[in-house]
This record gives sequence, C-alpha cells and structure tokens, in this order.
Amino acid sequence: MGRSDHYTDFNQQRKAAWKPDLEPKTVLFSFLGIGLCFIPIGLGLLMASDSVQEKVLDYTYCLRVPQLDDLTLAGPASSYLTCAGYSAYGRCVCEVSLPLPEGLQGNVVIFYALSRFYQNHRHFLKSKDELQLLGQVGPVSSNCYPFDYRNGSTIVPCGSFANALFNDSIQLLSNNQPIPLAKTGLAWSGEKALFKNPQGCLQ
Repeated sequence: MGRSDHYTDFNQQRKAAWKPDLEPKTVLFSFLGIGLCFIPIGLGLLMASDSVQEKVLDYTYCLRVPQLDDLTLAGPASSYLTCAGYSAYGRCVCEVSLPLPEGLQGNVVIFYALSRFYQNHRHFLKSKDELQLLGQVGPVSSNCYPFDYRNGSTIVPCGSFANALFNDSIQLLSNNQPIPLAKTGLAWSGEKALFKNPQGCLQ
C-alpha cells in the first residue's frame, strides 16, 4: 500500500515537540513568581474595594405611615402595623431615617436585596417564553405553567420570570426635599435587546 499524503508526521503526531522537564524546584519558583505578580493586583483591588462607601438599611419591619385612604382593619391600630404585615391589604408607606456619617463622593447607586428569593433557581429561570419577551405573541410555551392562563385568558408575558415583580418605590429625601434619582441607563444594551413590547394594542 503506497504512502498517502494523509499519513504524514504531523497527522500522526510524530513531529518533534518541546517537552518540559518539570522539577520540584522549577514548579516552586514558577508558582512563586506568578504569586508575586498578582500581589500588586490584589492590593489594588483591595484598596478600591475599601474606598467604596456602603450603607445597609433593612426596612422589612419598619412602621407604616398612616394614609388617608387606609383600609379599615380589625385588631390593633393600623398605625402600629409594619409594612411586612400590611402589604397583603394594600399600599404601604414607611419612612426610615438614613444617617450618613460623612458625605458620599461620586455617583450614589441604590441596590435592593431580597431574602428567600432564589432568582437563579432552575425552575424560575425556565418559567418564561423567550418569544413573548421579544414581543412575538404566539402559542403559550408549556414552560410558563402555572402562570400561563388566568380566567381563560393568556397571561402576556407568561411565566414566573416575567411575573415576579419588585414593586417597592424608593424615594430619598433631604430636609424634606426629594433627591432626584436617575432611572435610565441602568441596564446593559445586550440585556435591553432581550425584551421588547409587542406591536399593536393587546386587550
């Protein structure tokens, strides 16, 4: 059988190659050198992290502020209920003092944290319709159950992913004057491209 072009030293992995002879001393000094290179990087990241001013405020059990349109509740006076207990009855307003020991430099970013809410759970991430979120209304995906139909009508958008809403409104006041908050430019352009409104009016 004649020699074919397919049977070459390169294809048969017979070409000369560099095979380093790793000794304990070589490995030790290599890891030591790499570690020394990352020390200034780690110190820079640590200094940048320590320079961030952070204030954590838990308002879960804050006392609600009575409103003119309060619902009539049986039991203790509504003014002594917390928002955690009143949220099932209607809109709740609470005020929490946030003392700042020193002025905040640069842009101030507000984050909210939820406990016992597992947004990276597999069932939660799966419970959505990708086409609906892109504005293409069609047959409801089976992944949306049980948030697919309500009273015989299709839920648009369907699924737990689209119907898990954080509807707290946060307003900052200084000397009873509202502090304007920027509400645009918060999402990356790639994330915004994943969500679109359907054309026309849905009834």
